[in-house]
Amino acid sequence: MREILFKGKRLDSGEWVEGNYILQYDHKKNEACGFITTQEQNFEKPNFKPIEIDIKTLGQFIGLCDKNGKKIFEGDIIKLENAHIRFVFYGSTSFRHTNYGKYAKEFDHKDKGYEVIGNIYDNPEMLGEKKC
Repeated sequence: MREILFKGKRLDSGEWVEGNYILQYDHKKNEACGFITTQEQNFEKPNFKPIEIDIKTLGQFIGLCDKNGKKIFEGDIIKLENAHIRFVFYGSTSFRHTNYGKYAKEFDHKDKGYEVIGNIYDNPEMLGEKKC
């Protein structure tokens, strides 16, 4: 069974955080807000507080790790064994990688040659001229 895990950038520090995702609606701001709870946090502690993230940076773990053991998330930029650079997204039925939609391919679970080299939020220049 695939591990369900998310990551997003903290609003308070800009650091990446991984864990469970919580979506809430802020009626005062009239917008959706995203939060991550990490495994280190304990719901039973009186000072428990989920970590607010920039909802635009939210990405789900795709269930695969790269050749270095790093988890691959939506929004990551990966390099294939043939040196092609792609970014990760969720298509209509599965996680895929593409170079701006010109070529979208499902992940091959047998392929161990993927390498995470960045993400579309911190490193858009890795994808060339277009910005995400």
